[in-house]
Amino acid sequence: MKFSASHPWFLLFNLGAIGLTICVLSGCRTSSESKYYLYRADGPNLTHAMDSNCTSCNFSTVPDIYMFGLSGVCRSTNKTINCQRNFLHSFNISAATFADIAPSNTSEFTSAASINHSLVRRLSDAVGAILILSVILSFSFIPLSLSLESGFSKILLIFLAFDACALFSALCMIYSIFRNEIAGAYAATPNVDPINWPVSFGLGVWLLAGAFGCRLLSNPILFIGFVALLLAVVLIPIAILLACCCGGAEYEVIVVPLSDFVV
Repeated sequence: MKFSASHPWFLLFNLGAIGLTICVLSGCRTSSESKYYLYRADGPNLTHAMDSNCTSCNFSTVPDIYMFGLSGVCRSTNKTINCQRNFLHSFNISAATFADIAPSNTSEFTSAASINHSLVRRLSDAVGAILILSVILSFSFIPLSLSLESGFSKILLIFLAFDACALFSALCMIYSIFRNEIAGAYAATPNVDPINWPVSFGLGVWLLAGAFGCRLLSNPILFIGFVALLLAVVLIPIAILLACCCGGAEYEVIVVPLSDFVV
C-alpha cells in the first residue's frame, strides 16, 4: 500500500461526517444531548392553540420549550431540561403536548386529525435508517481507502456518491417532517396567528448539513460534481427562460446594393 497526501484529506472529512451524523442520531437522548435537537416549539404558544379544543386540560404543566430529536423529546422549564428517550422518535408534536396537558382518558383534540402523523413516523424511521447506514458505510470506507493507492480513487468515489445522496435525502426528509407537522398544526388551528408559533430548526439540522458537506469535501471530484450540478439546476432554467423571452423577437434585414458603395 502506498500512502499518499490524499489519504489524510479523506480520513479527516470522513471522520467529520461520522462524528456529525452520530451527534444527529443522539439528539435529545439525554439532557446533555438536547442541544442536537432537529427542531423546537414554544410550549405556551403551542398549547394555547389547543386551548379551545380541550376543556379538561391542565395547561399549568406546559414546559417553556419542546425540543425534538431523533432519539427523543426534551422539555425545558426554567432552563431545566428533562428528556424522554425514544429511538427513533416520531416527531409527533401533538402527542408530546397532549401527554403534558390532557387527562389519560380524554377523547378531545379532534382538530389535530388533520396532521398526517403516520407519514411523519415513516419519514422518521427512514431518516434513522439512512443515518445508521451512513455511519456503518463511513466506517467501512476507512480500511477501503487505506487499501487503495489514493484516497480519491474512482472505486471509492462511487460509494461516496451513494452516501452523499443518502445524506441529502435525509435532509429533505427532515424538512418534510417539519413541514408536515407544523403545516398540519397550522391547519388545525386556523384562528391562531402563525407569528405566535415560534417553531424553528435546531443545531441537529445544521450538523446534518455539515455531515453532507464533509462527505462532499472528502473527494474533490464529488464536490466539483455537486457544484456543477447545482449550477446546472440554477442556470439551465434561466437560459430556457431567456430563450423563450428573446426567441420571439423579429429582425428586419436590409439589403443594400453593392452599387451604392461604388464611387
